[in-house]
Amino acid sequence: MRRLVRGERRFYTGYAPVRRDPHHALQNAPRRAWPAPEAAMLEPEPILARQGAFFPMHYQLRNADGSHSIWTPGKVVCVAKNYADHAAEMQSSVPTQPTFFVKPNTSLCDFAGPLQLPRDRGSVHHEIELGLVIGQRLSRSDRIPPHAVAGHVLAIDVTLRDLQSRLREKGYPWDASKGFANACPVTAMLPPGLITDAQATDIAFTVNGEPRQQGNTRDMVYRIDQLLAEAADIFVLEPGDILLTGTPVGVGPLLPGDQYIGQVNERSFEGAVAS
Repeated sequence: MRRLVRGERRFYTGYAPVRRDPHHALQNAPRRAWPAPEAAMLEPEPILARQGAFFPMHYQLRNADGSHSIWTPGKVVCVAKNYADHAAEMQSSVPTQPTFFVKPNTSLCDFAGPLQLPRDRGSVHHEIELGLVIGQRLSRSDRIPPHAVAGHVLAIDVTLRDLQSRLREKGYPWDASKGFANACPVTAMLPPGLITDAQATDIAFTVNGEPRQQGNTRDMVYRIDQLLAEAADIFVLEPGDILLTGTPVGVGPLLPGDQYIGQVNERSFEGAVAS
């Protein structure tokens, strides 16, 4: 007989079967009585967790009204230097083809914050981006259906800039500068009517009242349909995954206590960095 255990906390939920090992001493020990349902705790038992039970604790996107959506991103696929003016400010050339990197699910957090960011790893920069929420499994570039995108979010690609620069100078992968905890704040799913054309959408970012970034997705080097096709060929995009489409010029530092506003067309989203 299989038992299901449940682990739950804010924005996270998961179920998994607990498999019994007939040769494991702990599992052959006499069973003790389970607590009454009203007294049962939501956290899984440590012994069960150590015996191989798997409790997926993934960030769950919210709908525009604040309710939980059905989308749980497994990964965030990002594209580097997809706006020519941003490539120029980074003193770099535009890639000859889309260049992707991945942020893990554990980097996701709520856009509003307050963001708990590293304070001992050099400068922390913001990169505002339009994100596409994938609605179905995409594994081949020649099979991208018309409604592959289930919705959109506004996201910040938070970057440890000094660390990224050092890693790039040495020719090392720079995942460590992009994939840390809270490195990808995202809004709730944007209201359906807010974006009528994802390839002609204004995005902007303001810090403490100072305009930092402003651009339009029509200025992308590689268009959304090409990003979807090439990302599907490389990674396989699963339902709920997020594809970030690049950031316009104006990236800059985020400091403790900063107040910021991200904007998509006429809609604004406020947030803050923890003091």
